[in-house]
Amino acid sequence: DRYLQVLGNEKMLRSLECMPVLLQANASFFTERRSRRLALRWLKQKRIQLLGSDCHGIQWRSPCMKEAMQVIISRLGEEAASYLGKLAQAILQGENLLAEQF
Repeated sequence: DRYLQVLGNEKMLRSLECMPVLLQANASFFTERRSRRLALRWLKQKRIQLLGSDCHGIQWRSPCMKEAMQVIISRLGEEAASYLGKLAQAILQGENLLAEQF
């Protein structure tokens, strides 16, 4: 989500989705007004698989994970939050997520 100009390009986004990678969005993508609608649409379409904080130190940037999850749950429901949670848990357990269809 840092590169909205690139990611706004559907052709570029589709080529990334065809690669064996998981796509992560930062929590601020969901909390900022300018990007919230796009973030929710991509999560609903399951184009986003991971939620990150981009917080390298709370002195400089708030992680805002709780706020992002509140936005996700209020707009898309508990299922969307559960989807992200299940994927994160699978990663922590060392599962090969790229071989699965979500």
